[in-house]
Amino acid sequence: MNSQRLWFCAILFLISSFAYAQQPDNLILFIGDGMGQAHVDAARIYKGGSSTPLAMDQLPQTGKSRTYSTSHFVTDSAAAATALACAAKTYNGGIGVTDPAIDPTHEARSLQNITQLALAAGKKVGLISTTRVTHATPACFYAHQSSRGDETAIADQILSSGLTLLLGGGRTYFHGTNWRDPEDTATTGVRTDGRDLVDELAREGWSYVQSRDDLTALNPGQSGQRVLGLFSASYMQYEADRAGDKFGEPSLAEMTEFAIRSLQYNPNGYFLMIEAGRIDHASHAGDGARMVADTLALDDAVARARALASPLTLIVVTADHETGGLALHGSGARLDVKGPALLSSIKWATTEHTAVSVPIMAAGPAAETFTGTMENHELGRRLAQALGLSFTDPINVEYGVALENALHGSIASVKYWPLKTQ
Repeated sequence: MNSQRLWFCAILFLISSFAYAQQPDNLILFIGDGMGQAHVDAARIYKGGSSTPLAMDQLPQTGKSRTYSTSHFVTDSAAAATALACAAKTYNGGIGVTDPAIDPTHEARSLQNITQLALAAGKKVGLISTTRVTHATPACFYAHQSSRGDETAIADQILSSGLTLLLGGGRTYFHGTNWRDPEDTATTGVRTDGRDLVDELAREGWSYVQSRDDLTALNPGQSGQRVLGLFSASYMQYEADRAGDKFGEPSLAEMTEFAIRSLQYNPNGYFLMIEAGRIDHASHAGDGARMVADTLALDDAVARARALASPLTLIVVTADHETGGLALHGSGARLDVKGPALLSSIKWATTEHTAVSVPIMAAGPAAETFTGTMENHELGRRLAQALGLSFTDPINVEYGVALENALHGSIASVKYWPLKTQ
């Protein structure tokens, strides 16, 4: 009997080792904008008390990421998302470009991003955000722009992005000044060039939706389908306010489900980035109730992804930076402090971003690569390498050497250097 048990344990060990040795076909990257560890803890306690696990808590591999940019010890979303998307730190405000202060050419050059790598490998790519789809975080995964504020120019790059799916807010950057938003006719388009990007994308074969009902009416399994969903003129609603939206907005979990069902049929796999962008906005505003609701909405999306994605899907949850300097304090009884009772124990140190490290949580094939403390651009490098991809563009390689020398004096300490897969 003991011998049989030993053989059984050995077989389980081999199966487990093989599973982790496998390369994932798919990667789902969740980004909680502004979400520090205290945000996750607040969501857990609010949901059901201190011992109530979130879906994020059940991702078996954990680490943390240092988020500073090349220009500031406190990053903004553009620099942080560039690090994740392009495996390279840059200056605050830069979208997918090098920092001229470090780049050997002294220019802001376009960096290769993980979307381009995935597309070259035959994968489909989808991006989801509860902010505008032209906002800093999603933009870094398809655009290159010296300033995050030029969202009209960022929107223009969607046409050549190669994306299969793009869901979020921001209708105003797709229309000219004579256009009026169908949900609020007082809101006009901001484009001064007269272009209508929705029409242009439709001519390229994109399906366009503006509401939850529009999205659910689509067949996610339709072959060759490309979907643009713009559910608001600017940002999507906070989760706490979503039910009151005039047209009706899909939840982050619903958008996640649609995306997975749309992308899963590709034989070469997919890359999907999902941003819970309004955690950051609620934290800037010191709004604990809305912060918690949006963090829980992200957790619902993580749970939905784990239920739907194939076993060969790597799921990574992280943040671009922490916002608000969130602290939880008080002397309430453990069994009593949950739900709204928690809100009085939420304190904010600032209305701005902070320099504290942010959590990393991962599950699936190659998840063990995302443990320990790392730079945010190292996290970006590991995301690509988990899929068997590498940043081999000469600009990335040249800038990568200059960057590591500027930050650390050498490249010897970088675990996954060189950029090219060995």
